[in-house]
Amino acid sequence: DTVVYTVFSGCAAVKRASVIIDELPINPHITIHPGSSVCSNTQFMNIGAGLPQASAYTYTWGAVNADINSISQNKQNILVSFPTAGTAIITLNIQLLITGCATTDSFETNVSSSTSPSSGISYSAPTFTCTDNTADSYRWGYDNGVTLDSSIIPGETSQTYNQPTPDFTHGYYWVMTDHGGCLQKEYYIKPPSVQVSYTSVEHLEFLLFPNPADTKVFIEVKGLNTNSDVSMKLYDLLGKEISATVLVNGKGTIDVSGLAQGIYSVVLVRDGMKMGAKTFIKN
Repeated sequence: DTVVYTVFSGCAAVKRASVIIDELPINPHITIHPGSSVCSNTQFMNIGAGLPQASAYTYTWGAVNADINSISQNKQNILVSFPTAGTAIITLNIQLLITGCATTDSFETNVSSSTSPSSGISYSAPTFTCTDNTADSYRWGYDNGVTLDSSIIPGETSQTYNQPTPDFTHGYYWVMTDHGGCLQKEYYIKPPSVQVSYTSVEHLEFLLFPNPADTKVFIEVKGLNTNSDVSMKLYDLLGKEISATVLVNGKGTIDVSGLAQGIYSVVLVRDGMKMGAKTFIKN
C-alpha cells in the first residue's frame, strides 16, 4: 500500500511512503475442548484445533493452570490435565513462517475444587477392565496414535470392554468415568509425554487499577511461578502496541498521563504467548 499526505502553504508539498502489508496466518480456532468447568485432577482431556499444522506455519500450544501431557505429530491435538483449582487457559499460537506474522486463539475453563478420582485399566484377553467399580457411568474409546484424535466406541458403557484384538500399535485405549459430574480419563497405555516449560501457573489472578485512570495504571498478577518472566503490553483500540514492560515480582506500573482519552488494553505475555488481557478507560 502507499500512504500519501499533502501540505498546502501557497505551494503544495507531497510525501509518499510505501507500506508492505503481510498476510495474517489462518485463524487457529480451538474447536475441541472440555466444557466451561472441570474438576481438579481431571486428566488427559482432548483439546484440538480445526486444522493440522501446515508446512508454512508453526503451532505453539501453551497452558496456564494446566499441564500439557502430549502433543500430536501434526500439532493439531493435545492432551491436557487440570491438577489444581482456579482458572485454566489453553492457548494456540499460529505463526506464518514467511512473514513472522502470528495470531492466537484461547480456551478458558474453571477448574473447581471438587476432585476427580483416579483409577486404572487392566487387560486380560479379551477384556479391558476399569479398576474403579464406583463410577456413575463408563465410556470406552481410543485416541489415534499419530493424530491423538479421540473416538468413542459405540455401545461400550460398562465397567468392562471386550476386545480380543486390540491395536496397541496405532491406538491408545481409554475409559472415561463419571463421579457426580467429575469426569476422569484413564489410559491402558498412555501416549508419550512432552515437556512444556510454561505449564502449571496456579490460581492466576490479574488485577488492573484504577479504572478509569488519569495518570498511572497499576498491574498485579497473583499466582505466578517464582521464575516466571512475564511482560505487559499496552495497546490502543486499533491494536497498535504503545509500550511493553516486564513485571517485577508480579507487579508493574504504566504511565498513561500522555495518552489521549479512550479505551486501552493491557495484555500479559510469557514466552510469546498471551496469558490474559484487561481493558481500562483513560480519562
